Amino acid sequence: MVEGITAQRISFSTLFKILYIGNLIFPSLLLIILSTLSFFGFEVLKFGDSYLTGADGLLKGLVTLPFMFLFALFWSAFFWVSYAISLWIYSKWRPMKLSFVPTTQHEKDLDQ
Repeated sequence: MVEGITAQRISFSTLFKILYIGNLIFPSLLLIILSTLSFFGFEVLKFGDSYLTGADGLLKGLVTLPFMFLFALFWSAFFWVSYAISLWIYSKWRPMKLSFVPTTQHEKDLDQ
């Protein structure tokens, strides 16, 4: 069941959390999948002029995973600034209608 609320603006911290989670999860999963495929001989990871396969491809692919957190952080910060300014300007004219799926009652009780 989808519900909606009207808000004047989204807080900057909430906007950053949404961007960071979105920029972190998909690229990290993609890197894990490509590293695993590289382990099985697929030429999907390239370092310099040669493709990485086998254990070398898996290890080097997974070693770069912590850098994905930094990549997501900087990428999110870059877009966060532009989105925050844009939403702040938009909020001067009209409020936003936000749709969301509410949590269950059990999850609400755990938060308290």
